[in-house]
Amino acid sequence: MKWYRLPFLGVIVCFAIIVFTAREIVMVVEAFGRGQVVATADFVQTLMDRKAIIVGLEYATSDPKKPLTGHSVVLTKTFLHNGDRWYEMVNSQTSPWKRQYLSEDELKTLLFRKGIVYNPEPGTSVKELK
Repeated sequence: MKWYRLPFLGVIVCFAIIVFTAREIVMVVEAFGRGQVVATADFVQTLMDRKAIIVGLEYATSDPKKPLTGHSVVLTKTFLHNGDRWYEMVNSQTSPWKRQYLSEDELKTLLFRKGIVYNPEPGTSVKELK
């Protein structure tokens, strides 16, 4: 398990091979601040307000016994490129400093549920590990 401080998100993130349900993510978020469920229609404005969004993605696998699998990622910003909406994401399956990008159509295809925004509250955030 590795912990990383991502100052541009204002949070410390743990990258681990742990599968959380949406309910468990909200419980963890609420333990360190305030969590808010965000509808997909509000993703753009939420990201423009510089709030990262935790989302669940669902995609196909090559395993016939489990044809679909899910994974949570963090959307960190949105922007327009050649007139199309794009999203930047942090994925725990890669380096925490590497960014991946999804078009709006790709996000709509993979999105499994609404997003969750974390708002840290003073005195509740994990202290930086030194």
